[in-house]
Amino acid sequence: MAFLGKEGEIEDLKAWLNFSPKGKEIVKQQIVSFPVTIAQVPIDLVLDLPEKVEVIPKQTSNLSFRIKYLSLSTTTFSNLKLKVETPPSFTFQESNPVSENLQFDIEKLESGQGGEVEILGKVQAKENEEFPVKVSLVSFVRGEEILLKEVEKRGVTFIPNFFVYQKINGEENFLPFPGQRLHYQIFFKNLQDKPALNLELTVVLEGNLFDFNSIEAPNGEFHPGDNSISWSGEKVSSLRYLTPGEEGNVDFWIKLKNDYLPKDKGDFNPKISSRVFLAGFGKTFTNKVHSLVKISQEGYYHDKYQIFENTGPFPPRVGEATTYTLVWRISNYYNQLENVKVSAYLPSYVKVKTQKAESGSLKIIGSEERVSRYPEIPSDFRFTTPLYYGVRSNDVYYLQIILQEEVPTVYKKTTPITGYFGNVTLSAVKAFQIKFKDEILTPQGLKEAPGYVDELTMKKLNELLAKGLPGGETQIVWELPKIEPGTGVFSQPLMAAFQVEVVPSMKQRGLILTLIKEVNLVGIDQWTTFLVYAKDDAVDTTLPDDPLIEDHSNVQVR
Repeated sequence: MAFLGKEGEIEDLKAWLNFSPKGKEIVKQQIVSFPVTIAQVPIDLVLDLPEKVEVIPKQTSNLSFRIKYLSLSTTTFSNLKLKVETPPSFTFQESNPVSENLQFDIEKLESGQGGEVEILGKVQAKENEEFPVKVSLVSFVRGEEILLKEVEKRGVTFIPNFFVYQKINGEENFLPFPGQRLHYQIFFKNLQDKPALNLELTVVLEGNLFDFNSIEAPNGEFHPGDNSISWSGEKVSSLRYLTPGEEGNVDFWIKLKNDYLPKDKGDFNPKISSRVFLAGFGKTFTNKVHSLVKISQEGYYHDKYQIFENTGPFPPRVGEATTYTLVWRISNYYNQLENVKVSAYLPSYVKVKTQKAESGSLKIIGSEERVSRYPEIPSDFRFTTPLYYGVRSNDVYYLQIILQEEVPTVYKKTTPITGYFGNVTLSAVKAFQIKFKDEILTPQGLKEAPGYVDELTMKKLNELLAKGLPGGETQIVWELPKIEPGTGVFSQPLMAAFQVEVVPSMKQRGLILTLIKEVNLVGIDQWTTFLVYAKDDAVDTTLPDDPLIEDHSNVQVR
């Protein structure tokens, strides 16, 4: 028999016995009750809150803390919820998993299963104030809430001698991609009422994705033994003498590996960390890393995977039908992806004969249908929230995709889609507003573009999303609800294939024919909660992936 309740609680257990003495119709009842103490709830609940909570005079400071839980029971728990209570001095900003009210549903917790919640926010308080955080684990049985476990920790706020913060590529909460070059800036401000002399600053870098051979630290010294960089007053004047209230900084550059293969599940949900040490003060900065996603687009006449049997002349001939196999293969290294969409267009002379996908759904959108102007954006997405400088979100990702199409002279095709509303996006939004000034600026009596996405700008963006383009080219779309991390590493890549047919015209004689245009993949990274994307080149009748073609350059239409 199992009881639900809080550890240490005493529950009253009652037993009823109804009986009738022999030969009598009277019914008697006997009730026995006795107390039962719940000695242990077999769920481990840990609150990882720093004992000292950093606060900065007259401004907010960042704070993150974690909650970990693990089932030690042999049975399965259902309908659980974590509730987190924080002091008024804490302003909640975001969490992983996502929550709006610091409550986290756990639908099912099986034996040996656990999880982690990370909470981030801002603190604004005075020195030596208590900072209590309480976490409650509750269960719901027949609509009744039952408290199972509760843990509370009390930190104390303190003002450090130095205020230290970090930016990567100009952002405090940067989310890098594998292979990206990172510009680190470490800022330090003297909060004491006296000058700081002859300081030494050290940064220790931790993370499997760092490429330590790429480090550039012009004024610092790199120590490969512990992957640290140190600076002193010899080359950095602000470390030699820093007056009260003065701020200095050091910087360095390092790349992330673009080909790191995870060795086991411990490499999933990767982070990179930098530990900063200055005059006995230490602070750790951690950044999540997006998953490495690869999409390969391959074409064959001699089908390497033996999915379809192709027919017709090769090289192709005018007026005769030739079939080809086109293959998409997806690898996903580090983080779980959701709502993944892969899409590409076929030229008008290419017809789809049949298709096959191992998972997800493969759709062929005919040439007579209207197609999206921006295939990377979900068809049901619409802008509903104002966007402005400094915002990082998936909405900004989609905004940048539209800006690349509508104002390509400002938001160039070579400019990466980052999801961060920076200077380039600001200029491109202004150009977009000027391009559609009759619908955005004139109704508001504006002579200059404001550069932020207001209501009328959203309206125009949504019109473009809804409008679509006339048909003419067939679009192939592969939708997958989820892709597990390690796909293509610990298991085979996910694959979709389709057989296409081409009948060359007289005008195409002597040409190399495009079979499918550039393929694009976009999905939501559940670890970083932002979009990730990948692409691969178009495939033509040179078929570079087909190993049985002797001369890939001599395949023009005959």
